[in-house]
Amino acid sequence: MGFIDRELGRYTRPFTIAKIPSLLVLDGALISPKERTDSEIFYLSQVMQRIASEDERVQAHPQWLSLCAKHGRPDKAVNSQASKDKLCNRLIALNLYENTRPDFDLAHVQTLLEPITFHILPTMSLRTLRMKIRKVTKRKADMVLWLKMDDGTFSELHADEDSRELGWLGLENGSSLVFSML
Repeated sequence: MGFIDRELGRYTRPFTIAKIPSLLVLDGALISPKERTDSEIFYLSQVMQRIASEDERVQAHPQWLSLCAKHGRPDKAVNSQASKDKLCNRLIALNLYENTRPDFDLAHVQTLLEPITFHILPTMSLRTLRMKIRKVTKRKADMVLWLKMDDGTFSELHADEDSRELGWLGLENGSSLVFSML
């Protein structure tokens, strides 16, 4: 369990999902089938990279054999399709702009501020994105989020949508979000 202890802070959610197959909700956010698959594949790749011996993998990671049976062994997936189907190829970049002024005009957000860029999976929940924003900004306050639409208008992402996946909400590579801490 050595590398998990060191890496747990960065990969807590995907490791937890991969290690507990019966888990349906984590941190109040539903685990979609797509997120579970992504997490399990990522977990397998991390175990493969850090533990050389098959016996050690099986002993240290009880889910190793069942996940290999489900997704294939990472060391045997060397065909060209497998190399194209990596988790990093599914990441999207979101541009986040913080509103710090009470007289802020959403229409001019991109001309006034430098964005914070997040590279994330579109299977992430809105709730998890809110938590990541709080972590990066080092603030615990509630926030309001707006998504910039294709026509230049902004649509508020309400807290009652927090269990939704970002892809379902229409966020894609290059999407812009504005957030305000309350």
